[in-house]
Amino acid sequence: MKPKNIVHLGEVPVGDGHRTVFMAETSTFFNQDIDLAKKYVRSIFESGAEIFKTEILHDPEICIRASGLISEYSTEHGANTEEYRDLIDRKVLSLDEYAQILGQCKELSVPFVCSVYDIEGVDFLVDVGAVGIKIARDSIFNMPLIAYASATGLPLIFDAGGIH
Repeated sequence: MKPKNIVHLGEVPVGDGHRTVFMAETSTFFNQDIDLAKKYVRSIFESGAEIFKTEILHDPEICIRASGLISEYSTEHGANTEEYRDLIDRKVLSLDEYAQILGQCKELSVPFVCSVYDIEGVDFLVDVGAVGIKIARDSIFNMPLIAYASATGLPLIFDAGGIH
């Protein structure tokens, strides 16, 4: 019999022979509102979702200003278009602010996975007790970041959506 491929995200087994795991994604939809982010964590805990997912977006310099990248999205107020760097600037939090959000995960015993975009973000996740690291699709070819994250021993999750 072939051995099963199992990875654990904290205490949550994922892989062959295990049920699908619900990972509740908040990304940076809380728009720098730490209290709202904590409400998301509490809602995730109360809903029974097994893992909290966000991203560690602490340095706006991961995105070049005046790159020509445009973000188009819809809200309850209609369609919006803005330069991608402006969007990033509206989402950035300090690592101390992320520590507050993820600290609530720890208090509630909700394991968490985060997307990272730089080595400082990887180190931060290790320090705060993440159970996995997500490599975003825009970083899927960033071999130094992937190698560094891999060396932590935490499971890596790759987002290959839209990659051709």
